[in-house]
Amino acid sequence: SADSYVLNLPKTERSQMIREERLPDVKQVIASDMGLRLLYRNEVLTGVEDAISEMKYQLKDCKGDLNAVVVDDIIASLKDAQSACKMWFTLIDPSDVEAAMSQVESESRNPVWSGVGDSI
Repeated sequence: SADSYVLNLPKTERSQMIREERLPDVKQVIASDMGLRLLYRNEVLTGVEDAISEMKYQLKDCKGDLNAVVVDDIIASLKDAQSACKMWFTLIDPSDVEAAMSQVESESRNPVWSGVGDSI
């Protein structure tokens, strides 16, 4: 329901939070989840932007000698982006992923656009 959430903590810690009335309310949980999603999204974008900037710099600096391009920082930025992307995907409910994959598979068998443009 919209008024509940799952608290993934060890039983002893959960029990202590209940006894001490320290359980977060649903709005706090949603805000925290949205904040985490935004953080990971920003980390992905930053990693990609950093890789692009470094690549532009390296290509300008190498003066046509591609052997002079140092890719270590580019790869590090892309790995950072990949790591953040993986973390972002861990926030998606597996049943939502299954539903999305089913939809994609269904659409690939029965494309919405099939036949469109045949007469052009």
